[in-house]
Amino acid sequence: MGRGRNSAPSSARRRRQIWLTAAVIAVVGPGAALSIGAAGWADRAPSAAERKAQVIRDLDQANADQRARAPKMAKGPRPAVADRPSAAPNAWDEGVFDTHEAPIPSGVITVTSMWGQTDGDVYYSVYAGTSGVDPKQGLLVVRTYAVTGEFRGTASYPAPAGTGPLRIVAATGHRLRMTTGAGAALVFDVDTRRFG
Repeated sequence: MGRGRNSAPSSARRRRQIWLTAAVIAVVGPGAALSIGAAGWADRAPSAAERKAQVIRDLDQANADQRARAPKMAKGPRPAVADRPSAAPNAWDEGVFDTHEAPIPSGVITVTSMWGQTDGDVYYSVYAGTSGVDPKQGLLVVRTYAVTGEFRGTASYPAPAGTGPLRIVAATGHRLRMTTGAGAALVFDVDTRRFG
């Protein structure tokens, strides 16, 4: 009998504990489950792809911020280059010019002067100076264009050895008269591409 009395209160007590636990879970459980789940999510380390995507977003934002803070400058007209064609045919610079500018890398030629002339549908531009790698070697660079502006080609012509810098001083037709670094006279025929 004692055994029956003792088992009744303990089973009732057990039922109360189950109901109390169920009530606590019913009231607190969903919030606790969410906070436990969120804590688990927050502790998860981001993957390499997520880290890369975040870095890209950060860089894009930094670039956008920098562009927004940068001073705004108006673009002016492009500077004229003696050998650049205009939109109109036959509007090229013609004659002999002292210049140090050319659409040729300075490693190829150090320019002292140029000559330009239109002949039919071809525009010739000849640059005189010295080799970009040997200042004792005189050099001419001939560039040809269609008068519509299309580039046709370029070729280099070294002067006789030891001439030094060449300077175009005059032209008669396609024959260019030049002076050398030593003060000697030299002629170049654009048609035959020969010094004489």
